[in-house]
Amino acid sequence: MKRSIFIALLLLISATGITQQRILMPLGFINSDKQNLLLTQNYDFAFLSYPTFSLYHDEGLSFNYATMTLTLRETREPTPSEYNLSSEYPWNNQYELKINKTQADALYSLFTSAVCASSNLGDDFGVMDGTYYEFHAHPYGGHTRSPGSKSNCGRLVNIVKKVCQCVKEQDTTTLDILFEEMETLTDIFVSLYPVEIPKHFDLKYRHKRNKVKGKSMGLNF
Repeated sequence: MKRSIFIALLLLISATGITQQRILMPLGFINSDKQNLLLTQNYDFAFLSYPTFSLYHDEGLSFNYATMTLTLRETREPTPSEYNLSSEYPWNNQYELKINKTQADALYSLFTSAVCASSNLGDDFGVMDGTYYEFHAHPYGGHTRSPGSKSNCGRLVNIVKKVCQCVKEQDTTTLDILFEEMETLTDIFVSLYPVEIPKHFDLKYRHKRNKVKGKSMGLNF
């Protein structure tokens, strides 16, 4: 009997789309120490990744239009001699990559659309001990945890992880290859915007709905 109830519950979860993770959950207060450690101070968009129950093996990607630079910082677990509960853990790797405005705008559009589409009704059903991801489009943010690879959030994480790899390898060519994928996912997130977004969100780039018949809603700068 219990087995039948459990199977029925799994089927219900699948049928209602709880595991799809179509949109991010709105972000509450960010851990200021983690933010200061892994992100540049003045960023226009940013990404944080870390295991849910761990303080270490984190990475932070941030971008500043003033410098047109993507900055990736990684942390490591301290050695026994370095470990001190009262001190901040150090980031030990930093990579920087200069990108052009077209690449920057595509990334900013992706981050901003994902954050603007976030909702408390989002599918935050990921694995509780999995990897936690935060996305920031200053001053707003959204988060997800271990999303399915084919979900919108999973595709978002996959793109940004590739961007992080581009920064490490000083690879701007792959950023151009990712452009179409970023644009497609941006349109998907924009199509999921709550109707209140144009009235209550004052973002650097105002999103406008594309009313041309047969086209998805896009971003106009």
